[in-house]
Amino acid sequence: MLEKQGGIPVGLRTYAQRLARGWRDFTAWRPISRLLPFERVLLNRRNGEQAVVRMPGFDVRAYASVAQPAYVAVEIAEGSFLERRLELPLASDDDLNEAVRLEVEAVSPFPAGEVVYGWRRVRDEGHDCAVIAISSKRFVQGSLARLEGVRGFDGIPEVWASTSVGYVVLHGYGEVRREAQHGRGMKQLAFAFVAATVATIVLALTPLMEKREQAVQAQRQLAGLLREAAPVVASRDELIAVQALRNELKPRTEGGVDLATVLDGISRALPDGAWLDLFEYNPGSLRIGGRADDAAGLIQALQELRIFANVHAPSPIVREPQTGKERFLIEMELLQ
Repeated sequence: MLEKQGGIPVGLRTYAQRLARGWRDFTAWRPISRLLPFERVLLNRRNGEQAVVRMPGFDVRAYASVAQPAYVAVEIAEGSFLERRLELPLASDDDLNEAVRLEVEAVSPFPAGEVVYGWRRVRDEGHDCAVIAISSKRFVQGSLARLEGVRGFDGIPEVWASTSVGYVVLHGYGEVRREAQHGRGMKQLAFAFVAATVATIVLALTPLMEKREQAVQAQRQLAGLLREAAPVVASRDELIAVQALRNELKPRTEGGVDLATVLDGISRALPDGAWLDLFEYNPGSLRIGGRADDAAGLIQALQELRIFANVHAPSPIVREPQTGKERFLIEMELLQ
């Protein structure tokens, strides 16, 4: 039985976490990231220069070549933050955020109410690591003050720290608005992808559905033809069975009576509602058994035929209570 954590089997959680990590690595691949929705951020560097950064991915481009971005960020001053690195386990985003928060609480030199931090996931020698930038609200406010009167400033800006692996976004400032917009863009892309996939599948399956409908119609026509031909098939099977019986008995009747005449006589003498379950032929004699409403009448009918002699019942005729018919056994001699 699978061990459960939070109501979900651990095996399923691990599989989902690995799938999520693979998806992050795939979307972070540069050729793929270029196809995904993105936002441009006007970054005000600590040296007074400006650059336009494509997010996500922190792709820096020349400011002069791109139109005015919708989002603004400021780079926190050098030496005003602490950089830490934490190896991340295979876990959900919520668990990773909690692990980073505990690490910040353990190593931060700033008062608890003043701590500001952010982290960025990187791959180092095949392992997931978090590069954490830790600062204080006092240092952040000093950096924000540099934006007063700067071109492109509108509302609360984002706060970025330049670490050894690139920029890290500190939480709790203008990044919320940009991340919400990016989430909406990803949802729209996912919806468009699903719609295109469904449309492709429908177009691919349409010829197959038409072929299937044609096959169903053909099966229905075949079933109708078989129903119409059922009486003919039954007659053919009966004829084949009679012919097989004649072929089987032919060696035993050659030079004697005509078996067809014998069978015809039995058929004419056998009344409606009667049937045979025994037909035993020997040269010069015949033995039949079965069920009939009036076995004595059948014996009399056989006696009247000129091809039989000494027609008699070697055992008593018994009426069956289940069927109401008389069970009979009749022996007779065949006349040449």
